[in-house]
Amino acid sequence: MAGRVATTLCFGAAGLALGAALGSGFAAPVHAQADGARPDESAVVIVTATRSPAGSLSVPASVSVVGDSELRSRYALRLGDVLADVPGLYVRGAAMGAGFPGSGTSVLSLRGIPRTPRTLVMIDGQPLNNALSGGVNVAGIPLDAVARVEVVRGPYSALYGGNAMGGVVNFITAGPDAPAAELRLGAGSLGQRGAKLMYRRRYESGLGISLSAAYHESDGHPDSDYVIKRPAAGDAGIPVSGARATTTPDGAPAYWVGLKGPRPWTQNHAQLTLHFSPTASTQLSAGFASAEYRVGYAPPETFLQNALGAPVVAGSVTFNDGAARRLSMAESDFLTATPARERDLRVFARLEHRFHGGSVVRANLGTLRHQFQFAQASAGLAGYESGPGDFTDQPNQRTDLDLSLRTPMTQHWTLVGGGALNRSSLDRQTVALSYWRDSGTQGALLNAGRGRASNAALFVQSVHATTASTPTAKCSRTPRPRSPRSTPGARSTI
Repeated sequence: MAGRVATTLCFGAAGLALGAALGSGFAAPVHAQADGARPDESAVVIVTATRSPAGSLSVPASVSVVGDSELRSRYALRLGDVLADVPGLYVRGAAMGAGFPGSGTSVLSLRGIPRTPRTLVMIDGQPLNNALSGGVNVAGIPLDAVARVEVVRGPYSALYGGNAMGGVVNFITAGPDAPAAELRLGAGSLGQRGAKLMYRRRYESGLGISLSAAYHESDGHPDSDYVIKRPAAGDAGIPVSGARATTTPDGAPAYWVGLKGPRPWTQNHAQLTLHFSPTASTQLSAGFASAEYRVGYAPPETFLQNALGAPVVAGSVTFNDGAARRLSMAESDFLTATPARERDLRVFARLEHRFHGGSVVRANLGTLRHQFQFAQASAGLAGYESGPGDFTDQPNQRTDLDLSLRTPMTQHWTLVGGGALNRSSLDRQTVALSYWRDSGTQGALLNAGRGRASNAALFVQSVHATTASTPTAKCSRTPRPRSPRSTPGARSTI
């Protein structure tokens, strides 16, 4: 049996790593490109730009590829480790491991097109942009299972719809024909602990399996959120000490009075794909994936103390900073907008069949169920140990089906055409909490909303090779949207 088993231990914020490969009876897989070597551009095959395999020098698009050997040499732990050096792609926030996990709508952008919803992110051709905001839960991308990443810059709405105005980022996972077995364990600063498992194999029956799973947790950074207060008018209040002079982002005078406390978090993901080829011309694959993160809370810290040395977190306070100063504070100023939870569940199936004449038909069907929940404390009313708040639950789902046919008409002319269907739904509600840290204390419904949308489109692309390596392409996409329906809730509709 060909494959490899590895155990990796990582310690420290600086990234010190110790690795051991168990090689008895196992052979490491052979990569087409040796580490550190630059790939032959004429041998790189791109599938995202034209929805069909094509050499990188014959693709009518601006494309960057992060290959398998480069991924391994980078030892990518974050999405940003993979994409940070791609020209024209801006990576920030959760993609760079900043703070705590989250999807957000500003994680990725291509060629200056703002916001992640205008950059289509896919795994093996299945969209990951959720139906709620168009954001991407980066915790759900199994980096250890990715064989290469294709980034296509520029508007690709003709082939992929409105999410691809800035471009497309397609994570392509490794198949079972590159057998491997790997386990990694790690620990680091801030209470970070994690484990990753990856397994791939093709059995003699022809059935292939690809499995990846990971878990990561952290106690959170104690300095992640500052409590900054602007001076208020008046001179009456409790005398305190401990305020630290600073400024707001626009340069206005302010005072740093405490920390909101670390945000402990956990995240995990798993993906299982089964592969089967009933004939030499037909390839089938199907599977499911899940990804989830939870962000918690911890007691805040105030720098302010009264004359007896007792901490002060609320009320009107005064102090002397060369002049008499007054701050108006509430205990809720020290609270973060957590706990929060986000979960993705994906189910997918893919078909590829090659005909004798050279035509290739591909079909992709996938559904993404996304759930985003968070609790908030009521400003001015809640404290860490008590007080009201609200709880928001926003389940949403998208289902995508696309079918494409690539037909070589002549030696220098290829037609790619097909159709795509998308159906999205969103249900949202916010309820009152008698205690903002306990979702079991739900009360009255504050607002709710529901929406449905369906879209259908036909696309065609004509690729003409004017020389041996310089093609031209004409693309067209005819959308046939159906009007979205919405049902109002108790007080508001989105």
